[in-house]
Amino acid sequence: MSTEISEDRVSAGNHSSPPTLTDLGVPVANWEMVTGEDVKKVMREGGVLKRSTRYSLTCRDVERVSNASTKSFMRR
Repeated sequence: MSTEISEDRVSAGNHSSPPTLTDLGVPVANWEMVTGEDVKKVMREGGVLKRSTRYSLTCRDVERVSNASTKSFMRR
């Protein structure tokens, strides 16, 4: 059974090493690309980031599937 995570604790990063998610012990990827000033400060100095709703979009090339559906539809 998993529990919902509401925040991430971050250990400070610098030019030679990235910030780390303290609870997981993993570095934060692409941390230099963060745009929010509050989040940038936490990445530089360490601190806690509250989680909010996250959206993910996946795109796939489905040419064969759509092609097969078209042929099937045209035979009827």
